[in-house]
Amino acid sequence: MRGRERAAAIYSLIGTAKLNGLDPEAYLRHVIGCIADHPVNRVDELLPWQACPMPGPIELRLRTRLIMAALSRH
Repeated sequence: MRGRERAAAIYSLIGTAKLNGLDPEAYLRHVIGCIADHPVNRVDELLPWQACPMPGPIELRLRTRLIMAALSRH
């Protein structure tokens, strides 16, 4: 992927995070921190519109979303 394509992908992800009411910096920090251990067949769980639509910091919303997803699998 060329530099401009990478930049476009990042700008798109940041814009989508903003449109979903997320703090882009916190969202990207969370995704970068957990993507290496996240199953590739469930990468869609890390997309901005999958974040739990509740008030509060992104870390809390994403943590709640991941916990609820884990509970629903058991």
